[in-house]
Amino acid sequence: MTTLIDESIPIPKYYQVFQVLREKIEIGEYPVSTRIPSERSLVEIYGVSRITIVKALDLLEQEHLIERRQGLGNYVTDPNQKREEKKPIVITFVVPHGLDQFPTKIIVGAAQAATDNELFLQILPIPQNQSLSVFFHSLSLTPSDGTILFARRTELAQFIEEYHRYSDSPVVLIDRYIENFDGDYVVFDDEKAGYELTRHLVSLGYHRIGFVPGQEVTTTSVIGRLNGYKKALEQHGIPFNEDLVCVGYETTQLSPDLNFQTQSAARLAAFLQQEHPDALIAVNSLMLDTITHDLMVIKNQSLRDQLDAMHLSETVNPKQTVCDVGLAGVCDHWQNIKYEKLHAIAFQDGYDLGVIAMRLMIDRIHNPRHTYQHIILPMQMHTFSKQESTPLDHAA
Repeated sequence: MTTLIDESIPIPKYYQVFQVLREKIEIGEYPVSTRIPSERSLVEIYGVSRITIVKALDLLEQEHLIERRQGLGNYVTDPNQKREEKKPIVITFVVPHGLDQFPTKIIVGAAQAATDNELFLQILPIPQNQSLSVFFHSLSLTPSDGTILFARRTELAQFIEEYHRYSDSPVVLIDRYIENFDGDYVVFDDEKAGYELTRHLVSLGYHRIGFVPGQEVTTTSVIGRLNGYKKALEQHGIPFNEDLVCVGYETTQLSPDLNFQTQSAARLAAFLQQEHPDALIAVNSLMLDTITHDLMVIKNQSLRDQLDAMHLSETVNPKQTVCDVGLAGVCDHWQNIKYEKLHAIAFQDGYDLGVIAMRLMIDRIHNPRHTYQHIILPMQMHTFSKQESTPLDHAA
């Protein structure tokens, strides 16, 4: 071991090592583009600790005299070559107009992943009353290295078609996709979720189970959950009945006054009276909240009708006056849902979805020739009849 450090002077050891190494670089003992000795070798050469060597190398890097290459070592740089500033990576996250809780959680996850990787994330909502051509013209004026897309219904296919007219940057789809899409996407295992929710309700004795798909009937996420519902029914010997798919029931402004009959509550009441389901499956959080609210509205109305009938001394049929159906659904929350016959939730974690979408985008930017990745995330099954929870990818 050779000691070249003068311990008799009050100059820090790391700075002395820095001076020696800088001189060796300047006189050409360590030529440009060559690797200097490893940290372990420098420890032995100068008889100092590894921490001291790391501090010396930090100073060399700050002076732009060396470049640290992960897993390869430290290389001498050309002092005459102007060091270019690293251009920040900008990712655009396009979301529907008017966010609910689930997309917001996705954005939070994507934003955290962007921060962790020192990227800039800009949020761009799709305007409600603006053509996509006008929207993309404004998007083309905003520099971006890639776009993460969460769009509703037909907007998705239109967006992809228009996007490639204006940009060559990569697109990552999130939560739903289109067939034959040349790109990356991350979605949930929607068919498994629909299957497990239905299977659980059947195991509890329900056999006339309705499915409430909401507004976005044609998206892949809804179709997947509907396919799982159909598959579970048929595997348990229950014929699929398309009349039990409650198409046309959509969310309306929820009223805190449960005595107020909302438009959606009236539609749900008509469906219950006509098809007589003994349980319902909500396709997502928005529909689950709406159904829960409307069931309470209907029950309140039934009780009022019952009281009126008693006052008029009329005969009351309890089956017609009490709304008593089982409930399950896909949801990103359930702690605040107050419904005594809520039996199961397939939990979709929007935060994780956002994190993985951002990781896909980062990988695509750095590795544009890599094979496209299609990631399917499991949902977590929470059953409340027995107070247990099981990951859907491991459920029996």
